[in-house]
Amino acid sequence: MSTISTVTDIEEQDDIFSLSRRYASFLEHSREFREELYEMQGPEDIPYRTMSWNMAYCAMTAETVALGVLSLPSVFSTLGYVPGVVLVLSFGILSTYTGFNLGQFRLNHPEVCNFGDAGYVLKKRLGRFLCSTGLCLFLIFLVGAHCLAGSIAMETWTNNHFCRLLGAILFALIGFILSLPRTLRGVSYMSVVSILSICCALIFTGVALIIQRPTDTLFQSPKAFVTNVSFSSCLVSIMDVIFAYAGHLAFFNFIAEMRDPKEFSRALFGLQVTDITIYLLTGTIMYAFGGGHLTSPIISTLRFSTLRQIAYGLATPMIVIAGVIYAHVAAKFLFFRLVPSHYSSHFRRHTYLSWIIWSTLCAFIWCLGWLISEAIPFFNELLSLTASLYASQFTYGLSGVFWLFDHRGERRPLWMLLNIFIVILGLVIMILGVYSSIVEIILKRETTHSLGLFSC
Repeated sequence: MSTISTVTDIEEQDDIFSLSRRYASFLEHSREFREELYEMQGPEDIPYRTMSWNMAYCAMTAETVALGVLSLPSVFSTLGYVPGVVLVLSFGILSTYTGFNLGQFRLNHPEVCNFGDAGYVLKKRLGRFLCSTGLCLFLIFLVGAHCLAGSIAMETWTNNHFCRLLGAILFALIGFILSLPRTLRGVSYMSVVSILSICCALIFTGVALIIQRPTDTLFQSPKAFVTNVSFSSCLVSIMDVIFAYAGHLAFFNFIAEMRDPKEFSRALFGLQVTDITIYLLTGTIMYAFGGGHLTSPIISTLRFSTLRQIAYGLATPMIVIAGVIYAHVAAKFLFFRLVPSHYSSHFRRHTYLSWIIWSTLCAFIWCLGWLISEAIPFFNELLSLTASLYASQFTYGLSGVFWLFDHRGERRPLWMLLNIFIVILGLVIMILGVYSSIVEIILKRETTHSLGLFSC
């Protein structure tokens, strides 16, 4: 009897140790890099690494030149010509350098496929947790901004006869459907439509401003400097410029799906030349013909409802597709981290379970984005809050940290000082930006009574 009892105890101990080993293996999966999931291991696997640098350029441009450009004319209107041009150029040049830093960090650490992996390189599990959490929240806020822009467009089309809440739901539903393709190559084809959409909308809006100027009784002549501006309004304008360059959060994801990651710099420099040019032309020209009372988004400045409706119609593909890119990156990241190693085939192949998980993640992200759009129904302030909380770090601060990590111990004082400055700048932007955004949101809630939470 004692022998049987001993054997039973040994078996139970083996079971316990076996379960412990399995649990330890699962925890280890959460610490390992998952870059092997992007590799094709069979003819049925999904080909992820298929993007050329041209496709990456289109996807990056569609993701970056989106809602941010619609707020830039109001920056010039608030601050004046000189500060507007200086901000667009300085942050544009700086974001080019920080984007290059991200590309070099990825080449030095080819196992990195997203910001969560980059955080693990820096500080193991704590770094991954912080970067992963920030990345997901950043993407969800961006999806929310696109839901809000969609609801504004819907209100404009129907002359405010359509419920704003339902308009955001409709755009979220369309975005969810378009987010279902599993690879960024599929999304990159839609990116071309997004780029054409925003360019046509901006050109049309500029022409419309020229047409309405002779009859615009509210026109205020453009100024080199605007002095009568509050501190919080000034900071919100700076945050709008930062938001316009907030595409860096998806750079690691784009590189991970490129055929040759070394060609990322081509796509990056093409993107930066494009967005700086568009931002300068949009801000200066529209300020010249729109004067000092431009609103954000700029399309809402048009006084004739028919012109606003046409402009929003032209911008709608961009509003949807850029939001789709953000939702896709968020869903890919969550899928990438949540699928255990022994179920990795579901990440690489089209299976029923993989499609259920993927569809659920896409729906979850768009639902959260819709909630954000209803909680903060003020376009300019939502962009400012998003830029200060997240773009301050993902576009600027973390880039400096990555450079300092890769070049620790080297004697390169000028480059070291530059990257320390970038890290400090990111922290200053975050603190002051959050303060100014909250002040402006509170002010808007006190002065605007037509926008209630989760109401029409």
